[in-house]
Amino acid sequence: MSDTTTLSHEYETSASFAETVNQAVLTLKKARFGRRDVSPTEVTEARTAMATLLDAVAASLGAAARSAKAVQVPSEVLERLVAKHTNRLSYFQDDLVQTAAALQKGSAIDDEALKVLEEISDAADATASASFRRLRRR
Repeated sequence: MSDTTTLSHEYETSASFAETVNQAVLTLKKARFGRRDVSPTEVTEARTAMATLLDAVAASLGAAARSAKAVQVPSEVLERLVAKHTNRLSYFQDDLVQTAAALQKGSAIDDEALKVLEEISDAADATASASFRRLRRR
């Protein structure tokens, strides 16, 4: 593949991942703050998607996660999370697993869970932006 094709594929993958994460997090935030424009089905789907994704991220970072489903997490997202949490990676892995478990159980989303969701969203957004900038420079 040419360099531009590779960059284009990286951008497409990271942008798609970021869009999926952001949509799920937005749905969960709307539900948490009592917005009526989100259906229970959408909330359930967002909870399931994010729980699976958080388990995949935790497993990729070395934590014992419950989900065995294959979710593709861009490596640059993982690298950003590792770089941000270098000194407290094991605590962050625990936060990921606990948030995933809370989402799977249908528990209320507290401030700590929301923080974890936002960190994943931030890493996904930053990765998509960086991929786009690399593509535009070509």
